[in-house]
Amino acid sequence: MSTFQRGDDLVPNDRLIKIAAVVDRVSLSRTKIYNEIKQSRFPAGTLINGSRRWRASHIDRYIAGQREWSEGKSLPNDAAG
Repeated sequence: MSTFQRGDDLVPNDRLIKIAAVVDRVSLSRTKIYNEIKQSRFPAGTLINGSRRWRASHIDRYIAGQREWSEGKSLPNDAAG
């Protein structure tokens, strides 16, 4: 499984989204998302004025990676791949 690290890979006009939108997009509970963050298996997002936000492009990349993983394709950050 891939791991997520903080990077400077900014996408022009990338939107910052709240946890509710992340939950809707990835179909995971808030608890599961935060547990996955602790294990470096989900983008950590950024704290802004005490509220966590995620770049929409990072969530899109996570979803694409999960789709590839479920289809049995090797991911770029996959240790086995």
